[in-house]
Amino acid sequence: MDIGFQEFFQETFGNKPYPYQVQVAEQVLLDKNMVLVAPTGAGKTYAALAPFLYSKKIGKPVADRVIYALPLRALASSLHQSTEEIVKEKLGLDVTLQMGNQPDDPYFQGDIVFTTIDQLLSAYVGLAFGTSAPASNIPPGALIGAQVIIDEFHLLSYQEALLTFLEMMKRLKHFTQFFVMTATAPSEIVDRISLHLNTTPIRLSNMNQLNRTRSLQWHEEPLSVDAILKSRGDKTLVVINTVDRAQQLYLELQSRLVDEGMHLPVRCLHSRMFEKDRQDTEKWVHERFYKKAKAPAILVATQVVEVGLDISADVLITDLCPANALLQRAGRCARYEEEIGKIHVFSLVDAEGERLPSPYDVERLCLTEEFLISNVPSQMTPEFEQSIVEYVHGTLDVKELNEAFLDLPARADVIEQSLVSGEGNVQELVRLIDNVSVLVHNAPESLRLENKPERVSISTFRLYKLIKQELEKVKEYDIGWYPIFEKSQSKGLEVTWAPIRSERDIRGCSLVCLSPQIVNYQKDVGLLLPPFSGNRKCLMSKEQKTDHARANQPFRYVRETYLEHVERIRSLFQHEEQLHMFRVANDKLSKQLRGQDGQLLIAYVAELVGALHDVGKLTKKYQIAVRKWQVQYRNKDESDLLAHTDYDGLNPADRKESKKKMYERGNHAVEGALMSLPIFDETALRFDGQAQEHAYFAMVLAIMRHHNAFSENYKEFSIAKRAEEIVGKSLSGLFDGGVQLNHEAEDLSSYKNRLIKPDVLALYWYLVRRVRLNDQLSQRLLHEGKEDQNGARITVDSV
Repeated sequence: MDIGFQEFFQETFGNKPYPYQVQVAEQVLLDKNMVLVAPTGAGKTYAALAPFLYSKKIGKPVADRVIYALPLRALASSLHQSTEEIVKEKLGLDVTLQMGNQPDDPYFQGDIVFTTIDQLLSAYVGLAFGTSAPASNIPPGALIGAQVIIDEFHLLSYQEALLTFLEMMKRLKHFTQFFVMTATAPSEIVDRISLHLNTTPIRLSNMNQLNRTRSLQWHEEPLSVDAILKSRGDKTLVVINTVDRAQQLYLELQSRLVDEGMHLPVRCLHSRMFEKDRQDTEKWVHERFYKKAKAPAILVATQVVEVGLDISADVLITDLCPANALLQRAGRCARYEEEIGKIHVFSLVDAEGERLPSPYDVERLCLTEEFLISNVPSQMTPEFEQSIVEYVHGTLDVKELNEAFLDLPARADVIEQSLVSGEGNVQELVRLIDNVSVLVHNAPESLRLENKPERVSISTFRLYKLIKQELEKVKEYDIGWYPIFEKSQSKGLEVTWAPIRSERDIRGCSLVCLSPQIVNYQKDVGLLLPPFSGNRKCLMSKEQKTDHARANQPFRYVRETYLEHVERIRSLFQHEEQLHMFRVANDKLSKQLRGQDGQLLIAYVAELVGALHDVGKLTKKYQIAVRKWQVQYRNKDESDLLAHTDYDGLNPADRKESKKKMYERGNHAVEGALMSLPIFDETALRFDGQAQEHAYFAMVLAIMRHHNAFSENYKEFSIAKRAEEIVGKSLSGLFDGGVQLNHEAEDLSSYKNRLIKPDVLALYWYLVRRVRLNDQLSQRLLHEGKEDQNGARITVDSV
């Protein structure tokens, strides 16, 4: 490895890389997939990110972006925060976060995107949690030319998420680099995943150079407040298996400390907290539990602390959990060099012999308990950690993984159907017990979802149970609402809220709104679900309280000719920054599709599709409608073919007039694909062999679906006069042959079936993503500086 990497690593992260981190970088920079096995606290995050950052620094990127997926939301949030502090300041890269309760980057546009496994896999199968269904073909294009990092892959469900991830690795093997990490997976699992990725794993089995000491003690009774106070140290981390019990213990502990006059700082952290409140708590946690912190503190948390949280307690008090989760929790105790820690593990069986609620598999819990009872060491060693993992997970996990590989062909069929039709089942493909994002408000129609009102996450099962029990006892008011989204080719995203009358109403919903009359939100405790104690007033965030004033602000358009719109779009595709942003994607696509001009051909095709995406607006119906609007209503002379008209949504007269049938324009996406067929026929000839067919279908589908991910039908149309002349001008320097548009009807609905071909899918995702994002960007640039002048909301007609 060039010494330049080591110097870069030290300059960026403040310390020299471990030898294994250099070894990892060597493989990643050679564009190889990676499987890394290293203990908690070994620096896996930096090992994963450093090669990408270094490659960007020296101008030889191994990926256009990193999509860093974690199993838990809080961990994604924590890593995002710590990485942004380093990377944005020192390297100027954009570090973003995309989660259900913090949807800051739904299209994965950052240089480094921290997200959850659910968000990543739902986007891959065409059912993206972060977008509406019509916009769901934008996020997966980010996978092309990306490096996808899966942290602690062993925590993925073998029947749902891991199986889909295995299928994704196979389908996208020519277009995406994969980096898989684990601290606690059994050896046979690691070997099998490595073989699937055609790589050799790097194993770091011993981190004794950290010289840390951790003892472990097993307790037969369940964890309680008494146990916390008896076993606590200066920095005490308490990990509970469920949010409800964590909240209960936190409140009991608070009350007990007050009663006994003990001034001991204590906080609660879990997934049912608004983002700002969780960030405040996480900031407190980092201050109290960082490497050299000395002030006493107690943190009561759930599994959110298991992976990726860089904190260190001197005492860990935890519920019994499976061995791999237990070692993750242990990784937050005596994490750093020369630290000494104590770990207390408590049974889940109470005095009456009843087992406390837990989200874990009972068989693995029992095996972990068996091992701990008979093998509790005086000190935790790497040998002990490997032994308990193999004892608890070796046989069971290997059996499930082998079954997953046998199911891989069937899973591929299900995913293909989902990609083609959008009718996949998220619970089957991503996670059986998925979460629902919950808003807390008494008037959801006043909320603007694009303003990202604060929300929390609740398991689907828990929400179903809550709604069922509340509906049985509440009759006089609505307990909550679910959204109904507008699915239109040409309209912006609109939502209406319907009252929840049955738990069946929310099936398939990723977002609901609950009334503050049935749930109780507190900054320090998070969302309390009934039954809860106390007469506390439910809090709503400042954003939610003020959102009503911003709600229902209308759209606004400015007149734009077809030629002006295409010129603006083409300039974006030609921009040097964009060419750099998609450099690796262009390279991988050109190698796989065997184009005659390599990367230049892929960039050319992208610009051509971008230039033609709105050609369907050059129909007689569309142009007659927009000309009538400009001439008869706006009283302006109009002779040009238009892409957009003047429209001020703040003006009641405009809103009323626009509803008249004489101004109805119809859709244009599938029509535009039909009109462009002759141009795509000729363009496809630039590719070699079967790639001609793949490129042709990808181009057609990209225009068909540049407004709605599942468009396939059209109405009879005729092309406006001068349309071919205008299109010829719009393609000047790009397609200089005589332009002939297709006038003939043709059923394109079967074209979607071509998406089962990986090469078609990858190029289609790449093209439609670039078109739709540039269409949005062109509108923002057109209206730059104007939105604040009158408060109107700018529409993005591509979503």
